[in-house]
Amino acid sequence: MSRRDPERTLRLRKVVRHLLDNDQLEKGIQSKLARHFKVSRQRVHQIVQEERQRMGMMMPPGADQPDQYIIWSRLKQRYLEPAASSGRVFVGYGRQDRFAPADALFAAVLPPEQVFTIDGAHDWPTWRTLWESILPRLGTASP
Repeated sequence: MSRRDPERTLRLRKVVRHLLDNDQLEKGIQSKLARHFKVSRQRVHQIVQEERQRMGMMMPPGADQPDQYIIWSRLKQRYLEPAASSGRVFVGYGRQDRFAPADALFAAVLPPEQVFTIDGAHDWPTWRTLWESILPRLGTASP
């Protein structure tokens, strides 16, 4: 592979941003980008991760598969971008929940008053306690 060229890197970043914006970062595309821009696949992967982070779409380690990225980006577009939002989104989870790392990622982009965490696992007692904390924020009576 050739030496880093700032203009080539800029063009690659633009293509990656376009693919991310349009949910088109499919399996195998990073290899094609590497060949086209004459850079290593590791360099393409690094740029993809940097652009995801810059766009506020980073996912937890191990969640970098295209389908997981698509889910995250659609959630972001639907619920986190003010122009598209149909209402507030709340997230609540137990700190010991096996999904807590992914929940924390989502929580990081929400206003703090819409995030609820307690000690607990991925189970009904935790969810019930969280639900009872969230309901008053919605203006709804507790069950």
